[in-house]
Amino acid sequence: MDDRKLNPLRLALLVSIALYFASVGLRLPTKNPSETIPQATQAPLVQPQIRIDGCHAHISEATASTRELRLKVSGTAETLRVSYDGGMIVKATEEVCSGGECRVFTPAAPKTVQLDGCPAINLP
Repeated sequence: MDDRKLNPLRLALLVSIALYFASVGLRLPTKNPSETIPQATQAPLVQPQIRIDGCHAHISEATASTRELRLKVSGTAETLRVSYDGGMIVKATEEVCSGGECRVFTPAAPKTVQLDGCPAINLP
């Protein structure tokens, strides 16, 4: 076959591919603000300087999202309690903490966090 006879076919194929990708690009759905994943809420926590008996740990920062809680902790604690709508999770700090940071996955957005005998802290 003569190569010049295939040029119109090649051009038609190239144009159809370009039109396809242009139409797909134009039809991409825009993200609806209600469908986006909520961003994590970070709240530096202020602890009172008074030591409570049985409270040997200090939460300096808490970051909560819909199903996760991250904490920066100083001091020592044995248990971490996280409450959420519908229940509470109690974890040993050895399981969820490492190097002063704790990470707990929850079935719903966490509401409060408590280390050992320390007072519970409400999360935003």
